[in-house]
Amino acid sequence: MGISLSPTPREAVSSVPALVLIGPCHHSPIAQQQWDYPKDMAATIKIAADAPLGPRYWYCTTSEGATQLRAFVVGDLPEVVEDEERTAPGWPQQVSVPVTINGRIYPRADLDEYVFAGKAGQHLACEVMSQQLGHKLDAKLELRDSTSRLVAESNDYQGRDPLLVATLPADGNYVLRIHDI
Repeated sequence: MGISLSPTPREAVSSVPALVLIGPCHHSPIAQQQWDYPKDMAATIKIAADAPLGPRYWYCTTSEGATQLRAFVVGDLPEVVEDEERTAPGWPQQVSVPVTINGRIYPRADLDEYVFAGKAGQHLACEVMSQQLGHKLDAKLELRDSTSRLVAESNDYQGRDPLLVATLPADGNYVLRIHDI
């Protein structure tokens, strides 16, 4: 029961003559760029089927020292990765609920939108896990109906991380918006 890493950090480092980490390089619209981290230290994290749900913490050590403690979440919902070209205002990315969305708000003025079909009386809970995972985003969530009317919003719940809870008033499409405040 647990998590394994392959190759191990020691195996990965021993096969690399030098380690140089350079931050992301952005030469066109920043929000559309992929992170450009070196791939020579790539590893795969395997999560056991019976691993407990919730945050997990990891770090890597080398002869040069250790990385900062970082977190990821083991969950049991289907996951989608943000499609940066399809989450801009007016171009929401289609998702089905329940779902875990992995995305980013970058640059700070970025606003992401996700659209899903809802039913009258359906209960919905949307949580952002940013501060809980060590990130600086101060997120705001807005839930809007198909006419753009505000149904619910949330700013801070767990520190800077919002939790939006709503009962959908009618059948139809709903748009969940997330942005930094």
